Amino acid sequence: MTLQAVRLILFCVLLPTISVAFGSEKQKLQSSYELMSPENQAMQDDPSLNPATFWVGDG
Repeated sequence: MTLQAVRLILFCVLLPTISVAFGSEKQKLQSSYELMSPENQAMQDDPSLNPATFWVGDG
């Protein structure tokens, strides 16, 4: 293996590690609930209107 090939392999392996460690800040996770309209949020909050409640009831 040539020196140039070794350098290329090291570059490809180490670059993602370095960029993650130094280049990125932690992103705040966002719930899709925050993106819903107030009407949809009200439906999700009310157990009698929430569609997921029907699936839970069915088992």
